[in-house]
Amino acid sequence: MIIRHSYLEKLISSKDTDYVKLLVGVRRSGKSTILKMMINHLIESGISKNQIIEINYEMIKFDKLKDGEELHRYIHDVRKVDDKIYLFIDEVQEINEWARVVN
Repeated sequence: MIIRHSYLEKLISSKDTDYVKLLVGVRRSGKSTILKMMINHLIESGISKNQIIEINYEMIKFDKLKDGEELHRYIHDVRKVDDKIYLFIDEVQEINEWARVVN
């Protein structure tokens, strides 16, 4: 994995702000890799894996979560802690009404 320091630093610097962060770019440009780098950074900096929810819509096991209500229910069901969670969704455009869910 090629570490993209400048992109990772931008994500890290905005980590605990109230804004949803979106990575956009052409296909195969490294967006998924940057998500994985951020997840690794969180774990290495002491964030519990229980605080991280990762959903990748390229994996068939997440197909049932393309409905916004189903995704919302899933997030609340798998949430293991009352602390802040970090939600990573790869291919978010696959979700109906995704903006309502992540806010």
